Amino acid sequence: MKKSILFAGLLMVSALFIGCTNDGTPASSSTKLWPAAQVSKDSQTGEQTVKWGFIDAKGQMVIAAAYDKAYDFSCGLAKLVSYSQTGEASYYYINESQEMQTIPSNEWIDDYFYYNYVQYEVSGGLYGLFNKKFETAIQPAYKYLGDMSVDGLVYFKQSSDTKFGYLNEKNEVAIPAQYDDAYGFVDGYAVVKMGDNYGLIDKKGGQSITYQTNTLVSVGEDRIAFVDKGTRKWGLMDTKGTIKVQAIYDSGSPYGFTDEGVVAVYQNQKWGYVDKNGKSVLTVQFVEAYPFYGGMAWIKRSETSNYEAIDIKGNTKITLGKNEVPMTFFRQGLCLVRKYVEGEGTTVPGYEYSYIDEKGAPVYSWKIEGYASANPAGYGTSLGGGQGYYDYDDDYGYDDEYENYYGDEYYAPSYNKINVHQLMAPTRYGNRVRK
Repeated sequence: MKKSILFAGLLMVSALFIGCTNDGTPASSSTKLWPAAQVSKDSQTGEQTVKWGFIDAKGQMVIAAAYDKAYDFSCGLAKLVSYSQTGEASYYYINESQEMQTIPSNEWIDDYFYYNYVQYEVSGGLYGLFNKKFETAIQPAYKYLGDMSVDGLVYFKQSSDTKFGYLNEKNEVAIPAQYDDAYGFVDGYAVVKMGDNYGLIDKKGGQSITYQTNTLVSVGEDRIAFVDKGTRKWGLMDTKGTIKVQAIYDSGSPYGFTDEGVVAVYQNQKWGYVDKNGKSVLTVQFVEAYPFYGGMAWIKRSETSNYEAIDIKGNTKITLGKNEVPMTFFRQGLCLVRKYVEGEGTTVPGYEYSYIDEKGAPVYSWKIEGYASANPAGYGTSLGGGQGYYDYDDDYGYDDEYENYYGDEYYAPSYNKINVHQLMAPTRYGNRVRK
């Protein structure tokens, strides 16, 4: 079971940022295919049907849009879903050669691979890991189980009344179950909890940062974010516990460091970027700021301004139009954006989705009339008469997951104007974007 609720989930998100040097995660995927939709509409009823396939970098549909859901590639495989007339779901994975593989019977399987392993659930709520051949690598014997990290370790907990420990890729106990809570390894270190106190351990279970009341979050670049228990301010320390950035910020980005070696910080209701030693790279000035991926970061300069993609020097590379929002980071040179289309005359309001290149030019687009979720890996459910509503996919959840990022209070501005879970997805699985 993933600890994806509130604070625990956000720690796990941060814990998977670092060290992806190959095709180990969706963010680092070398597969130049992207999930995209085709929309058909019944001329008499106005009913829409959305089907999903994959486009290439030129916007050509190279895997036919014949599926009810399609997810991005990870480790060379992409998940597909088809629904029967009775609503039963069939799950598949497909490779770049369009070879299909049926997934072994189970209650649930995750949408993405992490470093060549994917999590699955069997009846009784127990979790295990498949390898890329869909052979069981870690037996489904755990009530709580993390995702494989680049360090080859995954946290586990056998039942609600036991402790957390770590398994290796051979399904062996690498670090005994002894912690009240545990999070993913980042660059050789993991945050753990004993009671209400946080500490840091290395891959052998040795204590790197002794237990303390400050909240700790692994963010990469040999840095641990901490929230001062007294002031509730955010700062950075190294993996030995030496403070490198004083706790003066109201918040820091849960996405952590990316290839440019900077992290977003929040102070007095504005965002900026600092390096791992606290040196200002881009001064605190933006009302919204997201991580640098593929050499660019999405920001907003004011509540009324349009979204911009900037480089590390702050130069604007792309400016989106009115009612346009970015839905993903740039991966392999493409990014998905969404535009709200207002209804005028006989035009039905809805959303237009477009993959754009690094110059902002559209590569492939589709439009869904009515009110639809911002999830690009969408359902094939029809929207009768141009109306209706898509349910959110569980993989992306809701913004209220962020309320307890630093415990029992909310220390980050609202991301409701952008689908934060779409933006979060790449960073959840690693931070090395390769073009």
